[in-house]
Amino acid sequence: MNNCNHEYTKMELLPPNQEHCAGVVCTNPDCGKTLCYQAHPHILAKRQQNAADIQKLLADSQLTAFERGFLTGVRNHKPTPAQRQILDALVSKYILKRSDSNEQGREAAPVTAG
Repeated sequence: MNNCNHEYTKMELLPPNQEHCAGVVCTNPDCGKTLCYQAHPHILAKRQQNAADIQKLLADSQLTAFERGFLTGVRNHKPTPAQRQILDALVSKYILKRSDSNEQGREAAPVTAG
């Protein structure tokens, strides 16, 4: 019987057809037990990006009532592929457009020596 406390663990990436999960494995060479499965790190990063995008979008006063309601409904849930497309379109429409116009404004501003 193994008396391992599983103090040290690592994430082990699964085969390509299982790219949404990663296994949490004990690093003790005498144990090596798979303790659980968690979302893959790139999935977690995408979820964090979604949450940040939704927060930025909800702060925009130009949203329509439908867009605001959609974002409020999807903010605490994993979006479906169709919802993902709508979210991506809203990011393009409001966030990327705003950052593009800010970049153009910076380029057009004259530089003066002070």
